[in-house]
Amino acid sequence: MKLSFVTIVAIFAVASFIFAVPSTWPASSQQISLDTFPRIDPEDLPEQYRVWLGEVNVILTTREREVFLRCENDAQRDHFIDGFWLVRDPTPGTPRNEAREQHYERLEYANFQFGRDTSRPGSQTDRGRVHQLLGKPMDINRLANTQAAYPAEIWFYNVDPRLGVPSYFYVAFYKYLGYGEYILYRPVGDGPMKLLNPAGVAQVRELTYGWQDMPAGAFGEMQAAYTVLREVDFELAHAAFSLIPGEGSLVSGMPSLASDVLLGDIQNIPNRLVPTAAWAYPVLTGIVEAEVRFETLPVTISAAAFIDPSGVPFIHYAAQTEGGRLNLNNYEDNYYLTFEVAGSLTDEQQNVVADIQGVAGRPKIIEQAIEGEENAREVRSGSFVFMDQLPTIDGSFRFDLVIENNVTNEFGHAQFDLSVPSVRPEQLSSSRPLLVRGFEYLDSYDPYSERLPFQLGRLSLFPAVDSTYSSNESLNVFHQVYLPPGGEDATRTSGGLRANYRLEFEGGFLRGKTSPIDLGDADPQGTINIITSLDLDGLAPGEYQLRVDVDNDDREPIYVPVHIKEPQGDREPPFVRAQQQIPATDPRIGYERALQYRVMGRTESALDTLGSALSREPDFKTGLDLQTELLMEAGRYEEVDRLLVLRQIENPNDEDLLIALARANAGLGRHYNAIRYYERARLVGGEETPDFLNALAAEYYADRQVARAHELLERSSELQPDQPEVRRLIDQVLALQDDIKEMLETFGNRVDLIMTGAEKDDQWKNLGTDDERRAFVTKFWAGRDPTPGTSDNEFREIYMRRVQTAAQRYPGSVPGYMTDRGKVYIIYGEPEEKAIRPATNTERQPVDTETDILWRYDAGKNSYLEQDEITFSPDTDGDYSLKSSLDLTASAFLAGQEVRDLIDAARPNLGPVGTRIVSAAATPDRTAMQRLLEEGVRQQDLALQQEFAFFPAPENNTFSVVAFEVGKAELTANSAANESTTTLRAFGLFLHKDPELGERPLRPFSIDFTITDDEGTEKESSTHSFGMPLPPGTYRLAWGVMDTSSGRLTTSSADFEVPSFSTGALMPSTIVASRAEPTMQTDVVDIEKIYSGIRVGNAHFDTDIDREFASTETIELLYFVTGAQPAPGTQQLRLEVTPRILRETDGENIGTFPAEIHDFFAIGQQIPLSELSELAAGGEYRIEIHIKDLVSGTEVVQTLPFRVITPRDMH
Repeated sequence: MKLSFVTIVAIFAVASFIFAVPSTWPASSQQISLDTFPRIDPEDLPEQYRVWLGEVNVILTTREREVFLRCENDAQRDHFIDGFWLVRDPTPGTPRNEAREQHYERLEYANFQFGRDTSRPGSQTDRGRVHQLLGKPMDINRLANTQAAYPAEIWFYNVDPRLGVPSYFYVAFYKYLGYGEYILYRPVGDGPMKLLNPAGVAQVRELTYGWQDMPAGAFGEMQAAYTVLREVDFELAHAAFSLIPGEGSLVSGMPSLASDVLLGDIQNIPNRLVPTAAWAYPVLTGIVEAEVRFETLPVTISAAAFIDPSGVPFIHYAAQTEGGRLNLNNYEDNYYLTFEVAGSLTDEQQNVVADIQGVAGRPKIIEQAIEGEENAREVRSGSFVFMDQLPTIDGSFRFDLVIENNVTNEFGHAQFDLSVPSVRPEQLSSSRPLLVRGFEYLDSYDPYSERLPFQLGRLSLFPAVDSTYSSNESLNVFHQVYLPPGGEDATRTSGGLRANYRLEFEGGFLRGKTSPIDLGDADPQGTINIITSLDLDGLAPGEYQLRVDVDNDDREPIYVPVHIKEPQGDREPPFVRAQQQIPATDPRIGYERALQYRVMGRTESALDTLGSALSREPDFKTGLDLQTELLMEAGRYEEVDRLLVLRQIENPNDEDLLIALARANAGLGRHYNAIRYYERARLVGGEETPDFLNALAAEYYADRQVARAHELLERSSELQPDQPEVRRLIDQVLALQDDIKEMLETFGNRVDLIMTGAEKDDQWKNLGTDDERRAFVTKFWAGRDPTPGTSDNEFREIYMRRVQTAAQRYPGSVPGYMTDRGKVYIIYGEPEEKAIRPATNTERQPVDTETDILWRYDAGKNSYLEQDEITFSPDTDGDYSLKSSLDLTASAFLAGQEVRDLIDAARPNLGPVGTRIVSAAATPDRTAMQRLLEEGVRQQDLALQQEFAFFPAPENNTFSVVAFEVGKAELTANSAANESTTTLRAFGLFLHKDPELGERPLRPFSIDFTITDDEGTEKESSTHSFGMPLPPGTYRLAWGVMDTSSGRLTTSSADFEVPSFSTGALMPSTIVASRAEPTMQTDVVDIEKIYSGIRVGNAHFDTDIDREFASTETIELLYFVTGAQPAPGTQQLRLEVTPRILRETDGENIGTFPAEIHDFFAIGQQIPLSELSELAAGGEYRIEIHIKDLVSGTEVVQTLPFRVITPRDMH
């Protein structure tokens, strides 16, 4: 038969290969030369192996791939594949290989999800590759259609830091040029400008004011790009510069090199997890031994999760087998029983939260000493029970456990789905019952002393592992009840609690009992231990079910199997090995639980748990190191810096502390300090690693020391050549290094007019390095910023805009900004008028072959202008020279009207001001909007009615819809193809009404749409709508609709309140009503589109905002309800929805429809008006929907007005 590395749980024997390297091999012989083995081309592989190679391509290391391609035959390839998965198995010794299961789940998802817009498999796309390496992100921000940026997706991850990457980070993808598949975005390799579409690039050019002639990556352009991207989406703007949350890259104004290094680390995850292919070399050399393992060890395993009196949950487990099936050795008249234990605790995503292992990832070896030959015989002839426990955290997990005789290779296995309780749950709950063979109450309990498994305070339990009792025994049952906060008082008020026990046979009740629960037994954590007994006397042998339920525990009752056999005499007690346990209060327990929280992505819980442990042992170094990592992952860099500085004073040469301080300062944007700590770590540390050099290079880059960053990246590449991301960065840094050097060298010439004598002679001319010049440039502009503390420097913006224009307009023997015309333009701006006239010589006689250039200014706009006319004459160099003296200084520049207006406008409103919606050429809609915004004047040429609707959206936003109808009477129709259509334009902007800063413009829009002659009534067109996601708050919509043919338009200004659907309270959305069921669309909602009817998610409703229905029609409703509590156990919602129809005039209830129960937050309903005869007369009514959360008991009402029309109304 074919043997496999994977242990398949089956009735018959299963096998797995284990590579055994002979002890005679020297260590160096494992580094074999692959060149001695012929390499096969992947295309020449048999199909099954070619397919497998494609399936694991992303997680296969380069060295492993080369070994596989040198396998000579299928047997070797099978051995390799089995070994490939075994070496990745996080829980060797257990039947499951979580790594393999997880990979194929990810592969299937990637192919399904990411292959839709490309001709190749989704797993081969950039998104597919990242998904295979990291799994599903915590959150995806999809930006499909925006005014200024190409479609983009931002994935937010929280991953296990053992992968060698930060716990929290972004990965961004975008569609280059707006089409094709999404490609991976690199902040340095691509740059923020790559994310912008032509409209966005134009906005950047407008904002940079003359930085266009600067090299790529110039700091002014970066700030402008950030500003434009921030208007699109804040998260997109951050990810454009840094993929690491909280990183201070924006302080430097440069994209984060650390982010590009992070992308390289993500691609390098397979090499980190399997750093060598030495495991595979025996496949090629033929030195492979097969070891067969049999699942024939008769093992019964019991496991249960309980909360310790200290408030810590533990999984207690026990395994029972025949003593004679275990390995019993005799050495010098002493007997030793040995066996192996391995296990894992995994979450729903197949992440290994905790494991049971020994050293080097091998199963834990248990050795039990047995005194004397007689005891040894008893162990062989009787049963053996092993008991242990595992500290854990609250949640739902799968627990796997394997017991193995490592001599006979027999093993037994069991798997449990466990729900680990939490202390003080929101609602009363109880544990799974545990069948108990015996129990006792100890004389005392010390929470700081060692104890045994299945010991809870003074109560010590011995589980009935096989769930078997004789009919002359008592059935003992233990379980816990967990009270919610304040549960003791609330339960007493409601009459107390009871536990109900029913023993059933084939679904029928046999016997049982109901016992009151003494609330006084609750410990400070609200946990009550309950143990009770049921008499089994007289019951026939067979298989029974014990049902246990507790009052007010709304989950389904729990059933536990019970096996009853014939009455017997005293049974022989099993030989028991109970592992001695450290107390739950030991800091090591807190450390283990913090690690589990970390794997689950619950960083704050991990910090709280670890903080409690460190309060008991402040010098617990392992815990302190983990605390540092967790704080770093949470972005709490200030705390890291504060804590580590004190530790570093006591340990000044601790390399790990220095590196951690460097990382914390990097996160705070204190790049100089980060460099200082990293460099100190280099001095005291040992061998440099590529990871260290890449991190240090990132800080030098952020500090704008590009040459040093380049040097370190080159060194990293030498140490580890297989770093494609680093090689890409080196090319980027080289280009940027040359560009920045050129910019710095010419800076003095560009700002010569406004540089003071001291700056020029005493400082600039004496600077010898690019680093010194860079620091000077930063200080130079900071000292001239009229609005310090903001991202804008108005002085620099307008000055450099003019420098750019001068460079383009007046080139000559020197750059245009150094010519006389260029200098005058820079200081005084655009002249009012330009003219030419024949040039004159020194005697003011005309020179026929040449002409002078005249610029005329309004001297009233700048006090430094003493004349209105400035003359330039040709000179010998082919340029034009200024013929009269003129003040060309910074003071004259600042005195200009344009400069003063810009600065005055910026100072009282620190942040984005105004909107560019009216900055272009005047058109009817732009002019009307300008009057509406600046003067509050509305124009009313067309009839327009509108209303707002609100629906829950991701990221705590609210999707806000504007539904409107336009009067058709005043529209100009264009007849074509026997159909009359009218083109309309909706234009305007949303403004956020900030209580402190006043109105802040959010997003201007201008969207054309058409209506046909058959839409709507004679008076009005049909309903149309548009919308966008907004954070909750107060807003104003200033907008209008224009007939593009006639220019006739109407403007409107309306305040509206955007509700929050994330408060946790029961909250219904706006109700959408229509005559027909919604049609489901496959595309996403486009916020740059006007829809006919109303679009909610993928549902499109053909509806009218006047909501007029005939009494014979059925109204289709859709709405959403947030804040409902999921039912314990099922986690489903239980919403009772009762619609009523009320007359609007007097509120009389015309009719109530039957209540419906819904288990999903999106609710669709039908209201058949024909069932209510009172509606035939027509009139104004309202639908009143009463919504009750059956889990929490809370209720809310939502209403919708509508009108019933009669046949007379229709004519």
